[in-house]
Amino acid sequence: MLVEYLYFDEQRLDKYLEQFSSPLHVDKFMQWKASLKLTGPEFGGDQFAFVRSLTKHEKVSGFCEFIVDQELVGGDPRQANGESFIDWNLDARRCFISEGDVAIWVSHMENDVEQDDRCRVFLIEDFGRTSPNTTGHFSAYSSLYILLDALEQAEKNVIGNANLDNLKNYDVAREFARDPFKFLEKLGAVLGPVQTIRTIFKVRTTAIEMEVAGGHVLGVVGYPIFIEQLF
Repeated sequence: MLVEYLYFDEQRLDKYLEQFSSPLHVDKFMQWKASLKLTGPEFGGDQFAFVRSLTKHEKVSGFCEFIVDQELVGGDPRQANGESFIDWNLDARRCFISEGDVAIWVSHMENDVEQDDRCRVFLIEDFGRTSPNTTGHFSAYSSLYILLDALEQAEKNVIGNANLDNLKNYDVAREFARDPFKFLEKLGAVLGPVQTIRTIFKVRTTAIEMEVAGGHVLGVVGYPIFIEQLF
């Protein structure tokens, strides 16, 4: 079966692979030759080896085999912890925020579970970026946090000018949880279509219970190692 990769974190995957596998693959092949002698035909061959880098698909396959063999992967983000990889199929939309160059996949909440056991997954396409104000690096998660914080301050300024009581009750995390798609549009995000995907992701933040209309929902934030499209 052919795989359509929508996202692939090569830097993170290479760091994992170098701990248990070689980044190179050796292809061996035989070169056969025949000759005709007085005693009759004679056949022989020489073996050659060709060293190459692993392909994207080979990296993903090797990584998946390792975490399954080592029992490092689970199948339910509602039972996730900070040390887990989660293998999950879901419907999600990719939201791209050009201001911070941040892309995040937001799942649609599962409708086939109990009201108090709903889950929303946030998958952040990670990157290593040098901050113009520091000598270090910060992640896409940090970038998103900074953007949310900036939006919270802007919203509080608008609300505060209109109604001080509403300002006291404003919580950016709660507003984000209630309708993340609408909230991300406030950040200027471009929202893609709903797609059915499979991903293996590293849990960044342990499940957090958030209040939404009609009950509660668990929010799980993670870094996807890869995202593939399901048809």
